[in-house]
Amino acid sequence: MSETEKNGREGNASDHPPDVRTAADAAPAERLSGENGAAAASAEHPSGESDGAAASEENRFGERHVSAAPEEPDVLAGGYRSAAASEVGIPRKDLLWYLGCRGQDPGPEVNRKIDKVCRELEEHAAPALFYLRFPLTADSDGYPVIAGVPVRSGNLRKNLTGCESVLLCAATLGTETDRLLYRYAQTDLSGQTILQAASAALLEAFLDQEQDRIRREAAGQGLYLRPRFSPGYGDFPLESQLWIFDLLKPGRRLGITLTSSLLMIPSKSVTAVAGLGRKDIGCRKNGCEACTLTSCAFRR
Repeated sequence: MSETEKNGREGNASDHPPDVRTAADAAPAERLSGENGAAAASAEHPSGESDGAAASEENRFGERHVSAAPEEPDVLAGGYRSAAASEVGIPRKDLLWYLGCRGQDPGPEVNRKIDKVCRELEEHAAPALFYLRFPLTADSDGYPVIAGVPVRSGNLRKNLTGCESVLLCAATLGTETDRLLYRYAQTDLSGQTILQAASAALLEAFLDQEQDRIRREAAGQGLYLRPRFSPGYGDFPLESQLWIFDLLKPGRRLGITLTSSLLMIPSKSVTAVAGLGRKDIGCRKNGCEACTLTSCAFRR
């Protein structure tokens, strides 16, 4: 089961009209002030100047002062990232898998409807990610201790063996996706089913894209990025959402909130842990491939 489907297994928050602040409402200044190197650079250089170029300013006496070029942000330290849904793309194969069309062509009529729904989703979705790096140790039994928080999970212990730190991340497609899901739920149930599948596929594709970017940066620093692992996978307790939210504060940074039943709003949101270590174990499994719930109907 993928992170997105795991989040929806106990209920679908999109069955009710969303009433949460957007990331822009929550912290518009913070999102652009240092959390994302690219976003911060574009805010500081709206004219499109190169990040590496020195800035030249003239004071009121006509004297020119050349400031030092800004330092490149450390990608592994954490940051805010966003992308246009149309640039990420919605993998057709994954979408069909979530629909239950495993290796089967659903037919021209359904394909036309899929195309229509995907176009609408790309217009409304706003993929965004926030992540931070935290220290990793182990308790006397070898279970991981992340930023001082012990996690009694054998699956996560196996996943993080040999790592020296972890990246905690939260990602979302935003509240407009929930509003679109709600509208479809009221007017077109078959379209809502397709939209649910397309949303899951889009969020996973965005996470894969960002994970590949971070993996390349880690390799340049002699580190290897492990597959992401989300609360609800195997024996990784869903209650871990509580301390992950305490550390990341995704409500302030992305507009993601947590319900009393540990579901996230917006509903197409996910949290995950990914280890960083100096040994390449050759594992690239994510999502279903890393989950031990073999009876899941959505397992790939």
